[in-house]
Amino acid sequence: MSRIERRIAGAITWWQSAPIDEKAAVALLVLPLVLVLIFASVAPAHPLPAPVR
Repeated sequence: MSRIERRIAGAITWWQSAPIDEKAAVALLVLPLVLVLIFASVAPAHPLPAPVR
């Protein structure tokens, strides 16, 4: 098993055994980052219209 696979397996094991408050803390840290990445990937494809003068 590669190093990355071991880290992923360890993260899954931790997630399954972690208390709910730790899961909530991780979710609150990760969710905004995921939303920003999604928005950043979509925003350039849909630019705002030019202002009307």
